[in-house]
Amino acid sequence: MGHPGKPPSAAQPSAGAAATPRSDYCIFLRDGHRFALSTRIAKEVLEARPFTPVPSAPPELLGAFNLRGEVIPLVNLDSFLEVDGRPAGRGDTLLLLSHGDIVLAGVVDQVVIIKHVSPWEIRRAKLDPAIRNPLVRGVVGRDDEQALVLDGEKLLAVVVDKIAAGLRGRTKTSASSMYAAPGGSPRVQAPAQGDEGSGGSRQAGAGEGASTGAGHPDGSPPGAELPAGGR
Repeated sequence: MGHPGKPPSAAQPSAGAAATPRSDYCIFLRDGHRFALSTRIAKEVLEARPFTPVPSAPPELLGAFNLRGEVIPLVNLDSFLEVDGRPAGRGDTLLLLSHGDIVLAGVVDQVVIIKHVSPWEIRRAKLDPAIRNPLVRGVVGRDDEQALVLDGEKLLAVVVDKIAAGLRGRTKTSASSMYAAPGGSPRVQAPAQGDEGSGGSRQAGAGEGASTGAGHPDGSPPGAELPAGGR
């Protein structure tokens, strides 16, 4: 419904405006490589914050943290980006990714810029035989500013599927190992680090002494929201 005193055109955008796609992309670095991800998927750049490891989690799932009252999985994207893997460390940036019901944060080295990229500027990946990552749909830019354009929806789907499969496999292994003690009595296992209270939390994106706890009522640091973008 429109508001009293306002013409309908002020409350509802025209059909032509709604049909015009936005093409804003978040350009980020990981392991010296540049990647581009639509801001329809990359929603927010987050500052460093502590996270709690998840017991029996696969290596891609680093843990989880609280963001404005919502539990957000923290994911190492290295294997999906096909770069040399390394643990989260000092100076890393967290990129909040979301599509549909899927919400997670990925660890990146740095967000370089948010820029507009016209669809015709993206060169299709299948035209470059050197690109073999199925999650890369194209290339944009030239020389040192060239970036691999990721298929954001496919990336999130693959990440969720791999983590879910890893959790199922490790849960079965853990359940069978509980009865490995002599006589068939259950073996009591110590809780994983971070399973109890805040003493098990680790820092994502920063080292010891990094400041956290300012910016939101729940104690999480502030983030920079990104504009809705293209595909």
